[in-house]
Amino acid sequence: MAAVSVELQQERRLVCVEYPGVVRDVSKMLQTLGGEEGVSRIYADSAKRLELYFRPKDPYCHPVCANRFPTSSLLLKIKKKTRRRRAESGEVTVAEVKFDMEILGIITTVYKFQGMSDFQYLAVHTEAGCKNTSMYDKVLMLKPEKEEFFNQELPLYIPPPIFSRLDTPVDYFYRPETQHREGYNNPPVSGENLIGLSRARRPHNAIFVNFEDDEVPMKPLEAAVQTWKRLCTNPIDRKMEEELRKLFDIRPIWSRNAVKANISVHPDKLKVLLPYVAYYMITGPWRSLWIRYGYDPRKNPEAKIYQVLDFRIRCGMKYGYAPNDMPVKAKRSTYNYSLPITVKKTRTLKAKEFKKRCLQATITQDNTYGSEDCLYLNIWIPQGRKQVSSNLPVMIWIYGGAFLMGAGHGANFLKNYLYDGEEIATRGNVIVVTFNYRVGPLGFLSTGDSNLPGNFGLWDQHMAIAWVKRNIKVFGGDPNNITLFGESAGGASVSLQTLTPHNKGLIKRAISQSGVATSPWVIQKNPLFWAQKIASKVGCPLNDTARMANCFKVTDPRALTLAYKVPLIGLECEWGLFRSGWGRVV
Repeated sequence: MAAVSVELQQERRLVCVEYPGVVRDVSKMLQTLGGEEGVSRIYADSAKRLELYFRPKDPYCHPVCANRFPTSSLLLKIKKKTRRRRAESGEVTVAEVKFDMEILGIITTVYKFQGMSDFQYLAVHTEAGCKNTSMYDKVLMLKPEKEEFFNQELPLYIPPPIFSRLDTPVDYFYRPETQHREGYNNPPVSGENLIGLSRARRPHNAIFVNFEDDEVPMKPLEAAVQTWKRLCTNPIDRKMEEELRKLFDIRPIWSRNAVKANISVHPDKLKVLLPYVAYYMITGPWRSLWIRYGYDPRKNPEAKIYQVLDFRIRCGMKYGYAPNDMPVKAKRSTYNYSLPITVKKTRTLKAKEFKKRCLQATITQDNTYGSEDCLYLNIWIPQGRKQVSSNLPVMIWIYGGAFLMGAGHGANFLKNYLYDGEEIATRGNVIVVTFNYRVGPLGFLSTGDSNLPGNFGLWDQHMAIAWVKRNIKVFGGDPNNITLFGESAGGASVSLQTLTPHNKGLIKRAISQSGVATSPWVIQKNPLFWAQKIASKVGCPLNDTARMANCFKVTDPRALTLAYKVPLIGLECEWGLFRSGWGRVV
């Protein structure tokens, strides 16, 4: 057999989905996977499973899930060409077969549906004569209904409270019971002779008190004191402790969610700080609440106002009624059931004001403003149109600010009238998009290796560009006519975005103003130097990049932002206001 040489397109990376069915209509197949947006969202999070809904418009349809696996495979396109010719000796024909082979790309990720499909529950009623009637219009309330809707006669329809938690079969090894000698008695049931009564508690040194206990603790465990002293390494941590003690001075009982709503604290730091100032009640009317040391709510009648009414339902559905932007996470349910699924709802967003800019230092560098919840876009369409436009050119603006400051809705110091999105959209008859991206240490801090690779701000920009490509058509824009433009650090960002292969096919034109990828201030050639400089200020390890990166992740983001200060005088540069330590990591 002769060898065949085939050109390998290494820049084309593909994802394989082993679809459990015969695909005749690609668009319908994508709908069962949640559409292109749903597949992209699942692919962006490696911990999630790809869900397949055989009836995508049925809210009671339970999905089949695919697991994600890494792979090193090739996608081949093979054409078989057969040429038949008649032999000279007679009727016998000789077939000449030729194969043309082309490598379309490299497959790096594959989704495999290895589990079984769970029970499917249909809202269908079987009438006399084996006639099936759909009840979806009668049981699903898609809009506010009148009283007649609730009083109508319906057959009994009770969906299952929960579907199977596992989609792979479990092997059961049945064995006969142990045979004991005559006269043997089982030991009494107690915690001493039972294994696995509950999950072992995590070692956060908290004191847990039952409602039936006689006394309450007066002070924390010594281990809790030492743990907090070891982690309290900067002034922000000490300020956080003072704020928490003030809360417990105001009132002696707090829930964890109430504490998070009143002070800004990282969840990992709060796990260590709460046992330092309060104990935890696990039963009774003050269940799941933190109580100041020495305070016994059972002996103080005024503590009755702090009793909690707590009812929880586990959310086991794809689309929930709870909003996705809740400031606190849902707690685990005590009950062993969950709602199976709810109706997917669409709603109109009230876009009347700008969201907060990404967390950054003020011009005086003694405080911060902005928020970690900052990755939002702003979209302007031409005014005065009675109907939605179609196929308008799209311009995406990337702001500058030395990779340290700025926002998508205006400059850092003055209102940016020069690049006002509404005016550009109206005058140029285009759609203008701006967005926020992380800046400063939160956007570009790197250890120079895989432990903290950096360039998070550039990844934010790429994700925004990809979102515009997927969704701008709904706003009347042409997804095939997108232009990037930016100034200063934004101009350098535009240049960098045109160089990355991840943006292949997303951008048609680009405009870089006062900054390109080759500018000397854009590339950060020694990121570890700046990482160690910040680590020394926030109390993180200096010699182990893995421990340093893990420490950064649990450090208060405000402390990280303020740990890097830019000298405003005596700068050794001539091309701008700042000589920043932040830029693209190479």
